[in-house]
Amino acid sequence: MIRTIAVTAFAASLLAAAAAGAENAASKPEPVPAKECVADSSGFKLANGRPTYEVTLENKCEQRLRCTVKLYVTTAAGPSHGRATLTLAPHAAGEAARKSYVLKVKDMGGMAQGSRDCQAF
Repeated sequence: MIRTIAVTAFAASLLAAAAAGAENAASKPEPVPAKECVADSSGFKLANGRPTYEVTLENKCEQRLRCTVKLYVTTAAGPSHGRATLTLAPHAAGEAARKSYVLKVKDMGGMAQGSRDCQAF
């Protein structure tokens, strides 16, 4: 009888320890997905009197990000395309957390298609 009580008490302590471990594991914050960390502002602009399409990415999280940007811009004067890799510092780094890619285009206004893929590293 004493042996059964001891085994039952031991099993109960193991279950309590496992439950406490599960609570500790659940309380750790998970990293924020990279696509939720990036603010994007894009648009046609004039740079030194020449038409461009500018993509500006800003990191809103505290992890370094490497973003690959691909653009295809169609204007009345013809298409332009380009690709760039931007490395964004953590948000606390200030201005280093914001980078731009400027693509020369043939005319102001048109249709732009773009994608970005950001990964934490």
